[in-house]
Amino acid sequence: MILADFVAAIVAILHIYYLYITLPPKGLPPGISGLRCILEIPSGKMWLKMLEVKRKYGDMASWSVLGYNIIMVNSAQIAQELLDKRAINYADRPRSVMGGELSGWGKTMLLSNYDNWFRMHRKWMAREIGNYRLANTFQDMIEYETRRFLWCVLNDPERIHAHVRKNNASIILRITYGYKTIDGDDPLVALAQLASSHLSLSTAPGAYYVDFVPLLKYVPSWLPGAGFKRKAKVYSAVVRDLVQVPYNIVKTQMAASTASLSMVARLLNECTLKEEYEDSVKWASAAMFHGDVFWSPDNIKIFVDTMSRSWR
Repeated sequence: MILADFVAAIVAILHIYYLYITLPPKGLPPGISGLRCILEIPSGKMWLKMLEVKRKYGDMASWSVLGYNIIMVNSAQIAQELLDKRAINYADRPRSVMGGELSGWGKTMLLSNYDNWFRMHRKWMAREIGNYRLANTFQDMIEYETRRFLWCVLNDPERIHAHVRKNNASIILRITYGYKTIDGDDPLVALAQLASSHLSLSTAPGAYYVDFVPLLKYVPSWLPGAGFKRKAKVYSAVVRDLVQVPYNIVKTQMAASTASLSMVARLLNECTLKEEYEDSVKWASAAMFHGDVFWSPDNIKIFVDTMSRSWR
């Protein structure tokens, strides 16, 4: 009798678990559920999969697997309604085990929760570049960096995409850290590009099972199949450098009274330095620097490529 009750309990638990991983909760848009989701997550070109989902399920669709519910919005109008007009309800970030916890990106605005930490960083950035009047104060510097960019394009037109990336990084480095990039390949620009590549890899949808089964993050890195732990160790080292290296440059210059005007220098002069405050300044400045390097060049490269084809 006891054995029969035990077997019945096991069957019931397995049945509940099966329903848990296969049936989505009520109220979600139509879409894919169960382990089929994992099989359908593409290894690359996610935008093509999004287009396929839009054609099949409409402007809003859902993926539900292992307790994770992902809502895909394929309409600019709906996205604006949810993320702009109702931002207070949808501004938080989902948990990212590989990218946020193992690879070290958890404190950056891209992956941090919508809390006081996030709002303080947003406030600091808005004070620097939050409107046209503020941006206009950097006009002379932007013009100087643009001239450097055009000179590089004139002398080496084959590397125009690299010049675009460096131009964006040079401008935001001046604003954030007061740092002027060197001619040719600059170490901080290279560091930001490497960090961007690692961020893309560590947050790729469906790339790591640890994002679906967080307990996997506790497995030893030497175990077969735990290659993601070894990758995360490499990624986190680059993130530490991205946060610490340019910040230390400003601190060293401030100690020698040679620091240029910058967001970091102003923030450090505003308050008595405490470890928690300094940590916040480090991550806010890193988010501002890396965010521009990560997103802005792509738009400019698309413009350049379009104009080049039109010229031909």
